Amino acid sequence: MEKLISSNIQLQRSLPENYIFPLEKRPGKLPVSACKFVPVIDLDDTAGDGRAVISQKILKACQEFGFFQVINHGVPEDLMKDTMSVFKEFFELPAEDKAIFYTEDARSEKYCKLYPSSMIYATEDVHLWRDNLKLDCHPLDKCILDWPEKPTRYRQVVGSYAIEVTKMVPRILELIGEGLGLESGYFEDKLGKVTSLSVNHYPPCPDPSLTLGISKHCDPNLITILLQDDVCGLQIFKDNEWIGVDPVPNAFVVNIGCQLQIMSNNKLTSVEHRAVTNSRTARTSAAFFFTPRDDIMIEPAKALVNASNPQNFFATTWPRMVPIMMHWSISSFELDQFLKLVSNNIQLQSSLPEKYIFPLEKRPGKLPVSSCKFVPVIDLDDIAGDNRAVISQKILKASQEFGFFQVINHGVPEDLMKDTMSMFKEFFELPAEDKAIFYTEDATSKKYCKLYPSSVIYATEDVHLWRDNLKHDCHPLEKCILDWPEKPTRYREVVGRYATEVTKMVPRILELICEGLGLESGYFEGKLGEVTSLSVNHYPPCPDPSLTLGLSKHCDPNLITILLQDEVCGLQIFKDNEWIGVDPVPNAFVVNIGYQLQIMSNNKLKSVEHRAVTNSRTARTSAAFFFNPRDDIMIEPAKALVNASNPPVFRAFQSIGDISLE
Repeated sequence: MEKLISSNIQLQRSLPENYIFPLEKRPGKLPVSACKFVPVIDLDDTAGDGRAVISQKILKACQEFGFFQVINHGVPEDLMKDTMSVFKEFFELPAEDKAIFYTEDARSEKYCKLYPSSMIYATEDVHLWRDNLKLDCHPLDKCILDWPEKPTRYRQVVGSYAIEVTKMVPRILELIGEGLGLESGYFEDKLGKVTSLSVNHYPPCPDPSLTLGISKHCDPNLITILLQDDVCGLQIFKDNEWIGVDPVPNAFVVNIGCQLQIMSNNKLTSVEHRAVTNSRTARTSAAFFFTPRDDIMIEPAKALVNASNPQNFFATTWPRMVPIMMHWSISSFELDQFLKLVSNNIQLQSSLPEKYIFPLEKRPGKLPVSSCKFVPVIDLDDIAGDNRAVISQKILKASQEFGFFQVINHGVPEDLMKDTMSMFKEFFELPAEDKAIFYTEDATSKKYCKLYPSSVIYATEDVHLWRDNLKHDCHPLEKCILDWPEKPTRYREVVGRYATEVTKMVPRILELICEGLGLESGYFEGKLGEVTSLSVNHYPPCPDPSLTLGLSKHCDPNLITILLQDEVCGLQIFKDNEWIGVDPVPNAFVVNIGYQLQIMSNNKLKSVEHRAVTNSRTARTSAAFFFNPRDDIMIEPAKALVNASNPPVFRAFQSIGDISLE
């Protein structure tokens, strides 16, 4: 309970560090102009001649601001005042009276929950300067039994308020529908009964310039009805500046949610907004969230889609939308974003767009590529027996001649390899909305799982690669895995086990390489970094494989790469001035010597250029696991491999970023 600001006087005296936002997110001390332009719309004549005019005013406000205020809306003014009074009285109660509702469990199934800051208090980087009371409102007769009994009239007043607001919302949606030109009653059978009320209390703050009551966000739901007290705090982002929305007596603030922007096919706008604090007076507000029914498809209304106004968003449902909106914005649902993923765009797969066509000298062409029957397949089964030295020398020779080799009987269970590949393939076959949570074009994203079209530099690259790329961070596994896909159902379990097994295998292979080089036993034992990453590439069938590539010619800059291939050919290495194909071998891993290992071996091992080509018949999937030394390890030739006859070929590097592969 000491985490509740309203119950902790000490918190209110000096702003703790964990409430201070990063510099670029702070509201600062600059004055924010009150927005005199957010329309205040009088609904008094909606049953008369003024209805069409009111509808157009609402439409214009939704398009320009995404917000408007309504008066004469039908909810009794005395009820609004009584409701705000009981909310304020609740937060002024002694701590012991609020304790029954206190929780930090985001998954709590109670109908009334009191959170400090937010539902993710324990894991959020910075806390919000607010206490938050969440009330479920349907079915009201059941939910109300969990609501506060203090103040005395709380349940009676807030219950009446919930009923009146729930009756008002369909009237507002009908006016919006009329403004958009939709048929009468368009939203009538779509509005869900599950509603929730979020009451935010913002006590006076020691330094409002450093923190926020609510961070910048768009509401993910259909429409929000906000009841404000008489203290300013709500701000919307318009024309690249924050502007304040002043409270209007007896008015509701109406906020267009992302779902309504989708259903309007972008004719309405869901606008970013936030709540700031002040050092003088507590502020209280209550947001009522409305959504469509769980079974309703959230998609552009068909009447708003035509040749001149193509569909801007893919279809989804509220249950599918919830986890996406926890991480991303409405852009996660934009069709033009997802059409950049080759696996989602049938049109792309029928004709190769110009932006995927490589310059003539870099195209794979139509010349036949011979399968490389010479890349050794090395059996590790007897590495604990008499053949260890022989196996070590085979690996050394393959690393010197090809920079690649394949291993079988490596210790990773075959069933696990098959299950892992199945998970990867099933993921890329999922509907777009199930992959939306991971989609990004931000190369600097700090998420532990990211789905990129082509590459991390899609926006700036000259030519796109014919692939979709899913990147996983794998350390610390117990933390990273929480960001990994939950669909397919067993994805986290299977890929987590796979990551663990491959991570155990790699030191064994490195030890064999060391023995072949003549390095002391355990040379890499303390050097291998814990930070590993897994990059899954999916290459759909391509209309013209001769003109494009799935992965351009490159050398891996890391220490060593472990590649899991499916049964479709596509990997090619450059040897003796020609490209040769590395055929998949059942239950084998492809091991690729990285440039760091070439440096540390003082050029005895080779990091070889390779690429991925596509085909016109079958999708191909592969997964590369990248391993590096620890960040503090100098990447330099091993001292045991340097002498008068073999001077160092490379200088020392501190990090992978210092290495040039040119």
